[in-house]
Amino acid sequence: MNNESITLSRDIEAAVIPIGTKVTLQKGEQAYITQSLGGSYTVVVSNNGGVATSVAATLTVNYSLTVTTSSGGSVTIQPNQNSYAPGTSVTLKATPSLLYKFTGWSGNATGTANPLTITMNGNKQIKANFALLGLLPFP
Repeated sequence: MNNESITLSRDIEAAVIPIGTKVTLQKGEQAYITQSLGGSYTVVVSNNGGVATSVAATLTVNYSLTVTTSSGGSVTIQPNQNSYAPGTSVTLKATPSLLYKFTGWSGNATGTANPLTITMNGNKQIKANFALLGLLPFP
């Protein structure tokens, strides 16, 4: 996103470079974000009146969690969100359907711990695996 043009969706307080005069960048103006990864960033707007830079803001990069299952069960996700801030703890609980058993996790998680608590430190894809119970026939 570095040096990619955006349109401001609201007014933003800024300072003119290099003298520091405070100005308001108007909603609808074209601007450029000068930082693309998490951390501090500023917005720079350039027009016939000069150049203005916003005060520093903080950008947090969130992570996605995709949970799937094989046939035979479901997974409850707590908290269940569209994205997660770095370091968020998420608990996954696998529940087998009738006549199925939970056999373990695959993808970005392994083992059979249930419930499973993960820490969101990147995008994750996790699958809960289930298998039919071995049933004995009636004599």
